[in-house]
Amino acid sequence: LSSQAAAAIESAWLSHELRNNLASATQLYQLSFHVIQSQELTEAARYIAEAAQKVCTANSTGIILLTPDKKVEAEVQLDSNGLHISPAHPMELVNRAMDSGQSIFLSEQDTSSICFPLKTPMRTYGALWLILPSRNSSRYATNLQTMANQAAVALERSILLAESRQQARELEAAYRELEPTYDHT
Repeated sequence: LSSQAAAAIESAWLSHELRNNLASATQLYQLSFHVIQSQELTEAARYIAEAAQKVCTANSTGIILLTPDKKVEAEVQLDSNGLHISPAHPMELVNRAMDSGQSIFLSEQDTSSICFPLKTPMRTYGALWLILPSRNSSRYATNLQTMANQAAVALERSILLAESRQQARELEAAYRELEPTYDHT
């Protein structure tokens, strides 16, 4: 009887883990899709912040995207209700994560602060940070790290796509200028 109970408990636990993994994979797919489809970086940043907010119940979630010369390109911050508030990023934490290229976990009495650099081999795009109740911080760390990695790759694709579209428009304009010159010649 005890072995059957243990098997039932293990089966229920495995089923729960499978559902959690499926939910995480679905969220990652949806995040990538939305980021790549975004027309503006602020819209992509909003999707990333909202996805991170869904993964865990954070007191505050934010994302800051920077240009290669460290100017703010896009920023979003959400409160615990998912409402957009004016950004007030913990810049010391963000700068430490971006400079080190590593995730930063700080635990205080009631809250934990987590910051993930959004980086790819090409460059560091910014950081995703969360302030969570201390009891929740370690439970979501792996999923949040995976989400930050996926978000960085999706951002890079989105930025490269936007740059290639801009180059295509410039080439098209140059061709339109060149065509009459060719005809005149």
